[in-house]
Amino acid sequence: MTYQEIEDFLNAYKPVPGELAAAAAAFEKDPRDTATPVAMNRLIRSIFTGRAASASATRKMLDILLACETGKARIPGLLPKDVAVAHKTGTLGGTVDDVGIVYLPEDRGHVAISVLSRGMKDRDAAERAIAEVARYAYDYFRFAAP
Repeated sequence: MTYQEIEDFLNAYKPVPGELAAAAAAFEKDPRDTATPVAMNRLIRSIFTGRAASASATRKMLDILLACETGKARIPGLLPKDVAVAHKTGTLGGTVDDVGIVYLPEDRGHVAISVLSRGMKDRDAAERAIAEVARYAYDYFRFAAP
């Protein structure tokens, strides 16, 4: 299929009642679709440092992550508005995740953050928790870390 055919197909797709809830429930029970924060931090770091693929491919990946429009209440949620964040969210059923790199000001470096959750009943509370973790890390590495 061409890109346009795929886009048209997805835009025309209408799930039957209960289909999305059933898919989310199956996902929650499937032990094969898992990751760890350590593994995700390794992945995001390899993209950030240009070792995940070719230099041009990792630059494009980083550009995409910097342009992320979802999850504004997650890692970037409590950070100053001028702080750049290269991140990727994940949401399905009770899964509320965000993985990214926070660019610290004043040449303080960068912080890799991965927050993964499952079985969340309150998405807003989960997003707030992710934002708080990111803000804590930002404040520590911005103001307290040597």
